[in-house]
Amino acid sequence: MLSNHDVTMIKPSRRSQPSSSIRATIVVGVVSVVGLSVVALFLLGWLGVLDAFPFRFSRNDAHLIQLWSDGNVADVFDHAEGTLASHPFDPQALTFGGFAGFYLGVDAVDSAARERLLGRSVQMLRTALHVDRAPLTAERYYVLAKAYFHLGDLYMDLSARYMERAIALGYAADDSETYLAVAHAALQQHDQSVYWFDRAIGRAESAARYADANTLRMTAAASYEALGQFDDAERVLRDAIDRLDDEYLMVFARNRLASVLIAMRRHSEAEQLLDQTIEMYPESADAHYYLGVVYNQTQRRVQARDQWRTARRIDPDHTDALLSLATGGS
Repeated sequence: MLSNHDVTMIKPSRRSQPSSSIRATIVVGVVSVVGLSVVALFLLGWLGVLDAFPFRFSRNDAHLIQLWSDGNVADVFDHAEGTLASHPFDPQALTFGGFAGFYLGVDAVDSAARERLLGRSVQMLRTALHVDRAPLTAERYYVLAKAYFHLGDLYMDLSARYMERAIALGYAADDSETYLAVAHAALQQHDQSVYWFDRAIGRAESAARYADANTLRMTAAASYEALGQFDDAERVLRDAIDRLDDEYLMVFARNRLASVLIAMRRHSEAEQLLDQTIEMYPESADAHYYLGVVYNQTQRRVQARDQWRTARRIDPDHTDALLSLATGGS
């Protein structure tokens, strides 16, 4: 058991505690030191002393912003690279350099330059995602998604992931849903693909971009076919045909519709459609090929081979026609 003497030893004496005046002096001293430190840091930053350190306070790069506003993409990229050489974590340089690298990459004719620029864009933007106070977060995800998309099929999962992240953060451009639809189609995720195609078509229609909407309809048809949703594939293709005024796209859409009708075993409708297509566009190799398929599936094999030969005459590299001739359409 503790004695009174022991308790006295554990409990601090009044003499061991600072007086009110001493405590006030300590508080004032601490506040003064902190205040002077903050002022000193800002002065050092203003004088450029902190520029030697990579994790410096970000300062607005007015010249970079002006270059971007003027649309000087190549100059933006070069300026950003110059800044990053000495300050590799500068948020503005990483962000706008990444944007510029993407646009330079997609416009590059040389494939090696294209891959290098897109890769650098990805590197900059991914680094910017980990830097505090980096601007335009949602927009960075958006451009990063597009950069991955244009790097090819191996990166479609990342493209879809980052585009969905951009949308979740509140940024959706006119082409956001289109990129998602095509990326999911490339990943064979057709249920998600048709969802985004439907939204992309709606956005294009509401913006009076009717040509884009028709192209999207024709592309969406392939995903509907892959899902076995032939009624939906027929619907979007007929919608496109009713609205198209481009001859090449019209032929493409009519032949795709014929393919869907054949898959649904509606041979009579497919044959009628293909006869009309060939009458209007006699040099359509696909129309002759699909008409050959109709003939073959309705036991008119001599006529089928004639159509496949015609398809090969028009297009000697028509693989499906060549294969059908070699196998008898089986």
